[in-house]
Amino acid sequence: MIVPPSIGFSRDFDTCRQLLFQGYSQNWFSSFGRIPSALFSFDVRVRNVIHLAHKGAWRHVQMTPRLHRWFDIARPHLFDQIQYTAFRPEVWAGRIPKINTTRIAQTFARLFSSASARVETQTARLSTRHVLYFRKTAYNWLNFCRRHPPSYDLRGKAIPQTEFGQVYFDHEETLQLAMLLANGKLVLLYWLMVPDDSM
Repeated sequence: MIVPPSIGFSRDFDTCRQLLFQGYSQNWFSSFGRIPSALFSFDVRVRNVIHLAHKGAWRHVQMTPRLHRWFDIARPHLFDQIQYTAFRPEVWAGRIPKINTTRIAQTFARLFSSASARVETQTARLSTRHVLYFRKTAYNWLNFCRRHPPSYDLRGKAIPQTEFGQVYFDHEETLQLAMLLANGKLVLLYWLMVPDDSM
């Protein structure tokens, strides 16, 4: 199947992913970006996932490579360069990551299985003065900040910021740690492996 990248991470596709994981003994998911070159046509410029599957009596195996981006000159060699890595869907909350090495897959599997507390367990239930803002939609990066960035209308007049949500914490130290984590390399790596190719 050739499907949109949301099959890998969107909640709307949870049931579809479970059907694939349970219905086929082997699944291969290859993700392809659209910049600088697109898989099919320069006019369409859509991101794609190619899914290959096999039914059989073997043990269930899920395979994925890294996200592929390439210049058009590399197109003849694109499929020859795919290197798959095994992943366990239960480790990734039923999602399909884009991983290029077993070492990264094992590292995140250890992190997910050993984490006794997640950031969401440290957030406050009510509004506090310890607030972390985040952009509700992410295109080129994830944006977490302590203050709202300024927002202006077409005439240059300051207007209220409407594109950011907020997360509250009970303590300043917890907020600072969440800020470091949210803007750190670990979360960036997760962002590159799980959501769509919007970068």
